[in-house]
Amino acid sequence: MVFAPGQLPNLEDIAARHLGLRLVLDHLGLSGESREAALGPALEPVLAAARRPNIAVKASALPCYVNEPYPFPSLHQHMRRVVDAYGPQRVFWWTDLTRLSCPYRQAVTLFTEERDFLSDEDQEWTMGRAALPTGSVGHCPAVDTRVCHTRGCTHATERRGMESPNRPIPQPITPEAKPYWDGLKEGKLMLPQCDDCRKPFFYPRVLCPFCHSRHISWIQASGRGKLYSFEIAYQNFNPAYKIKPPYVFAMVELEEGPHLMSNLINIDPDPKVLKCDMPVVVVFEKLTDEVTIPLFQPAK
Repeated sequence: MVFAPGQLPNLEDIAARHLGLRLVLDHLGLSGESREAALGPALEPVLAAARRPNIAVKASALPCYVNEPYPFPSLHQHMRRVVDAYGPQRVFWWTDLTRLSCPYRQAVTLFTEERDFLSDEDQEWTMGRAALPTGSVGHCPAVDTRVCHTRGCTHATERRGMESPNRPIPQPITPEAKPYWDGLKEGKLMLPQCDDCRKPFFYPRVLCPFCHSRHISWIQASGRGKLYSFEIAYQNFNPAYKIKPPYVFAMVELEEGPHLMSNLINIDPDPKVLKCDMPVVVVFEKLTDEVTIPLFQPAK
């Protein structure tokens, strides 16, 4: 996934030279200036990039580009243009909680209830299936086939009988995220912080999401926060996820400000027990010698 407004010609060139590489344009590749009347013209090069079969788009941030109330009627024509250009297999929704200008539910229902031009199968693609690492040009995307979890891939059969973690393993660990994973192995929750505007953020990336500075350092978070939102899962859709349901997906707001998606453990997965804003604290679970993940539990 790449967010590089104004760099579409370069990205198209990369896509043309590396057909086995799948590029996903985060936030449709649009800058913060592509709002209101400027949205239509700004989409033109994005639509043109659809000619590259290994380019896809993440469209869930669309509400950020208008000031009108839900259901954002002026967005619908743009949504249809994007889907018509890329096809539902290359357009997907993914959470943009850290930047959305509308409630989470509206961000979801905009894609599930307001798009009457999509069939049920098309909606299945855009609401998750297209985001799976399917290898859009026929190649398995796994760097290490021992941890490939691609649905239908033969690597899953090849590793039968091998001991495997109960959760998917991140692959590959990118250079900009390495300090995060190295810190977790040492029992530390590390956050990137901009050296210019001094704001911590998450997820790790090479540009500050607030001022676009490239001067990034790392700080150790306290590990404390509050439950910002949650959902209770009653079934597993990914065979690599072997946690027995029901369990709690949690969006945690850290004391330092950033939001982090995790699981809430050591508590009953019961909506009568779970409360937004309840204090939580990080705990660490070792999956392999190289990968430890942060989970959260109620703070005492």
